[in-house]
Amino acid sequence: MESGSETRDTDIATREARVQRTLVCSIFEGICASVMVGAGETYFVPYALSLGSSNLTLGFFVAFPIFIGSLSQIFSERLLRLLGSRKRVILLSIGLQALTFLPMMLVHRMDSAYRPELLLAVICVYWSCGLILGPSWSSLMGDLVPESTRGAYFGRRNRYIQIFTFLAILGSGALLYYLKREGLEYYGFVAVFTLAAGARLISWILFLFHWDPPMESPPTRRTMGGALDALTNSDQRVLVFYLSFMNFSVYVAAPFFSAYMLRSPSEHGLEWSYITFTVVNGITVFFKFVFLPLWGAASDRFGSRKCLVLSAWLICGLPLVWLFPHTNMSVYLTLICITQAWGGLAWAGHELCSFSFLLDSAQAADRPRLVASMNIVNGIMIFLGSMAGSIVVATASQGTNPFLLVFLLSALSRFAVCALFARRLREIRVVEKISYRSLFFRISSVRSTMGPVMRFFVLPLRKPDEVEPVSTPLPPAGVNSR
Repeated sequence: MESGSETRDTDIATREARVQRTLVCSIFEGICASVMVGAGETYFVPYALSLGSSNLTLGFFVAFPIFIGSLSQIFSERLLRLLGSRKRVILLSIGLQALTFLPMMLVHRMDSAYRPELLLAVICVYWSCGLILGPSWSSLMGDLVPESTRGAYFGRRNRYIQIFTFLAILGSGALLYYLKREGLEYYGFVAVFTLAAGARLISWILFLFHWDPPMESPPTRRTMGGALDALTNSDQRVLVFYLSFMNFSVYVAAPFFSAYMLRSPSEHGLEWSYITFTVVNGITVFFKFVFLPLWGAASDRFGSRKCLVLSAWLICGLPLVWLFPHTNMSVYLTLICITQAWGGLAWAGHELCSFSFLLDSAQAADRPRLVASMNIVNGIMIFLGSMAGSIVVATASQGTNPFLLVFLLSALSRFAVCALFARRLREIRVVEKISYRSLFFRISSVRSTMGPVMRFFVLPLRKPDEVEPVSTPLPPAGVNSR
């Protein structure tokens, strides 16, 4: 009996050590992935603009790769069965994604009138590799992170991701600005894409040290069948509808913020430099870093549902600020920077809590299928939203700024989605009750006992008896939507 007890204790200690090692590695792996996002994905649209892409084509650059990538989810469970483990699926996907930066850089050197279309094809492969690993990654991390500390865990991990994304965006933007002034814009893109590829290769190495415990119930059914199952579950159905229609609303405008900032006034743009473009994008990422720990702690204590609904209403009005007159550019830029900070607060909560809510909504064995189904539906809605925005931009009447028109439509549709679906979301776990007003001030304001503003922002609130989860951690960064 004593020997059996010692064996069990040894097994538990071994498991805990493997979990701790994986969660620590996951922090550094996420940091490398965030450098790829900051130096790579952030500059896909500027790179497409440098190749002469039209406004209509820009909608495809943002939406079509995500759409094609989401359809790859149909094969994710099949690939998982074929390779035999989640870790192998993730390693294969990460390795192929890193390699896509090479043809991406070579497209500019091709003597072809179809360079934008060739770049679009490569970016489709990039997104397919990035999205096909999503179900396996979510399943793996969902098995390793306890439900009670999931929000705090991913909140802290995401905090590291956001700050390194911010640093990568700033460094890459400064490099592009300098080389463009020297007439070497293309070599600036080569440099930042090389950095992105190198960071992704390092994340591949770090993932070799992850532990992949055996799945309790390996997938046996098709992903599309899982999508139909999700729609038969009332809680999952409302979540799927809310997230998919919100993505549609966001992506009506999302492909065109970069074009609006970088195009010339004759093309209805602001003609900002790469430095201004970089700072404006970086502000959102920085404030995500600031607020993620607070959203994570609030999500664990008060539930993902309440935090998700609050953050959803906060993101609705963000595009409206871009409609303000910019006759005084200094005032306009200041207003946009404040809006970007607000966006960092809102998107930090929305991205973290929608991910946590998705994990809460399914049993461990069903998570790969639910995440894959969600990605497929989201990809379709993102594509439809971007195409709707592209059509509006391409057909806007003479004298109308097409960018401002899609910003207005995006804001109105976000309000409509929140009014229809957000209030119907239902909390899965048993959590403490709190009003939306109290939750908002808990996240955004300063308590007299907490000292300076930044001290409150950077140190997450914790219950006195809260146990620190194993080390520090968070999910892959997404598109920086507004």
